[in-house]
Amino acid sequence: MEWRSIRRRARPKSSSTSEEPMIRAMTVDWWNTLASPPEDWEAFSKQSRIEGIQAILRAHGVECTLARLDIAYDLWTEHLARRWRQNVDLSGEQQITDLLASAGHDRVLDRAVMAEIANVIGMPLVNRPPRIHDGSIDALRALKSRGVALAIISNTGRTWGQFLRQVQDKVGMAGLFDHRAFSDEARIRKPAPAIFHQTLAALRVEPDEAVHIGDDLEADVGGAKGVGMRAVWYDTGIVPNGDGSRADAVIHSWRELPEVIAKW
Repeated sequence: MEWRSIRRRARPKSSSTSEEPMIRAMTVDWWNTLASPPEDWEAFSKQSRIEGIQAILRAHGVECTLARLDIAYDLWTEHLARRWRQNVDLSGEQQITDLLASAGHDRVLDRAVMAEIANVIGMPLVNRPPRIHDGSIDALRALKSRGVALAIISNTGRTWGQFLRQVQDKVGMAGLFDHRAFSDEARIRKPAPAIFHQTLAALRVEPDEAVHIGDDLEADVGGAKGVGMRAVWYDTGIVPNGDGSRADAVIHSWRELPEVIAKW
């Protein structure tokens, strides 16, 4: 484990018998930090989604072949990737509209049908939950017991916040987080400063009172440092020879985190 201290401005002492912790809040990335997708997730989720969408459209009198939906899904993915590179995200409803338009269906669907399609897109992960990283829940509980406020800041991809909340609660994280920020709901993605600032405001802490942990050197480390937070790089080995020098600490296991935070 690597750790290096950084200078802080002097903080007034608390009027109570004990001083406030130097770190009052921690924000956490979701994908590949707290959780990793199930095995063969991309292929499984794509097939499950296009088959489900075809069934819904057919039930409402709209015919669309699986081959056409397969192509539309790939076009939808490319469109999302272009938006994501601009640190912009779309709501679930906007994403569904784009997907159907890519399949050649521009007809406006009523909210009930849109909700059915949303479930087809989001529920596969709820029904087949991701792998939760060893030690993560214990570390979060330990920090929460010390009075550290906790929040998630997640770039959501194609499983949106409304479904990730269900997944997180299902795997034992219910009640751990004081706030959860998802890019499809905020319409912005890390490393954009706004999603960090909105989360810090919800937690009622200043940037220098908070730390962010994540596996992505640009979105997580760069994003957090860009707004004045401390950053812990969670090095999973996915990035070979990754340079974590910009981070305030580097960990390889969740079990290392409480000790790192305690030093601050």
